[in-house]
Amino acid sequence: MKYYATKVSDKGNIAVDDTLLVKDVVTTAGSRILDGFKPLFSADAVTRLEANGYTVAGKTNVGEFGLDLVGEFSYYAPQEGKLSGSAASLVADGEVEAALGVDMNGSPRRAAALAGVDFLKPTYGTVSRYGVISCAASGEQVGVYAKDAEKVAEIMGVIAGHDDKDGTSLRNDSYDYSITDVKGKKVALNKFLLDKADEESRAKVLAFAEALRAKGVEVTKVNCEMPEIANTAWQILMCAETCNNVSRYDGVKYGHRAKEYKNIDELYVNSRTEGFNFLTKAVILYGSDVLSKNRYKDCYDKSLRVRRVIADATKAQISDATPALMIALGVFAFAFLVLLLVKIPEPELEISNNNTKATNGKKYSAFSFRHFKLGILAIFLYMGVEVGVPTYVMQYLTTAPDAATPGLGINASIVGMIVAVYWLLMLVGRFLGGMISGKISSRAQIIGVSSMSLILVLLGMFLPDSWMVKMPGIDWATLTVMTAEVPVGVLALILVGLCTSVMWGGIFNMAVEGLGKYTSIASGAFMTMVCGGGILIPLQGKLADVLGSFEMSYVVVLLCALYILYYALIGYKNVNTDIPTE
Repeated sequence: MKYYATKVSDKGNIAVDDTLLVKDVVTTAGSRILDGFKPLFSADAVTRLEANGYTVAGKTNVGEFGLDLVGEFSYYAPQEGKLSGSAASLVADGEVEAALGVDMNGSPRRAAALAGVDFLKPTYGTVSRYGVISCAASGEQVGVYAKDAEKVAEIMGVIAGHDDKDGTSLRNDSYDYSITDVKGKKVALNKFLLDKADEESRAKVLAFAEALRAKGVEVTKVNCEMPEIANTAWQILMCAETCNNVSRYDGVKYGHRAKEYKNIDELYVNSRTEGFNFLTKAVILYGSDVLSKNRYKDCYDKSLRVRRVIADATKAQISDATPALMIALGVFAFAFLVLLLVKIPEPELEISNNNTKATNGKKYSAFSFRHFKLGILAIFLYMGVEVGVPTYVMQYLTTAPDAATPGLGINASIVGMIVAVYWLLMLVGRFLGGMISGKISSRAQIIGVSSMSLILVLLGMFLPDSWMVKMPGIDWATLTVMTAEVPVGVLALILVGLCTSVMWGGIFNMAVEGLGKYTSIASGAFMTMVCGGGILIPLQGKLADVLGSFEMSYVVVLLCALYILYYALIGYKNVNTDIPTE
């Protein structure tokens, strides 16, 4: 078995995973994009160990940037049923006394459990992150593998402590991990998670709880469903942060560089295509989508808000956090409503008007064109389609069957994974739209996708709930596919994501056609119309309450899609060809 990604010393007693820098030792984070990279300094945790007499034996293999669960996707490690050379396997085999690992998504803890060793993920900021090849910075902690808790405590006593080089480092002067008397300590058992565990795991946890009680520990069961909503927020934040952090790797300064390229753009594209594996590429694509101008407020910013809510309300139930989500959406809608109603001077508009007056004595603007005004309304209503579909699919699936507006009462975490498919389909649709945009006109595209949206929404509204189908879902935290049984109508609504993904660009192209010098001003007006999502969503919710049916509330989405079809068939025509645009 290949134990090390890079061997350092035969006399070493400590292993370091390949996401932690060791001076002058090849460090790749399991990725080809960093092939051959040698850092000029060591991570703070490594420096502290070496200063206290420990010697690094070598770097251990990790899955690319630590994204996967147990290191399945390392460019360098041979696959023999499990990752060869992982820190957990080295400790289990007695190759080293202990090892350092970076815990971002639980992979070191999983690896340790499979290998039968201990791993401690300390409180964020306890161990300096200086010298970590960062993936999702807000969730990464440097932890310790060892065969027993005593050795973990020994190593933690060395590496823990404040570091001025790390802005997230806690300012504790010292840490003591050698406490053996646990009498009077408090431990919480999350009943919500315990109930989800299999019988064998539950029995082991309960047995451990009894052992703690025998030593005087106060063990209390708490019913906290926070992990459900926290997981959903973290899925988004992890992908967004990864997208930002790995964007620096471009094949120019260091690491893998493609051999074939014609210009700088091809160098970037080819190097990254060859350097990243499919898992990292998937995370980058999703992260770039949630950070995009159209998705930022709806996804990334809202997740940050949810994280703050969770941090301030650790004792709350998931039902207590749900209003926070609606508040975040309300704030989002209010902000854009203000932008819509408040007049902001546009210097470019003044110049355009002055030039027009000088030439023909008449005042025109983008709003002088009928097809542009109708296009503005189309974009406004489009936001109702794009956001309304997934919002009330989620409400329908999670709401209890005995509620005033009945739902199916499916677990929120499962529903979140199902609804995530909608956003994935939007991403897929955008790629497909880009591929055909040069061959099929914007008008033809909008006619096609709006017609298909109408059909799918009607199916979602009227197909019997008893017609069930197994639908795939995506767990972005673990990047695994799961399935859940949902009504066929829900599947139809999720498929609307393929249609909405190309609507914005197509409507925009038709609305600004023939505007000439007024195009740039028109673009600004378009951006204010994203408030449609914030205005139409509450309207759809109110209709659901009045009718007592989430399915029938989709008449709002239906009417929006119908107008978009009208615009593509008739409203797009420029009837104001007499207005000068030069």
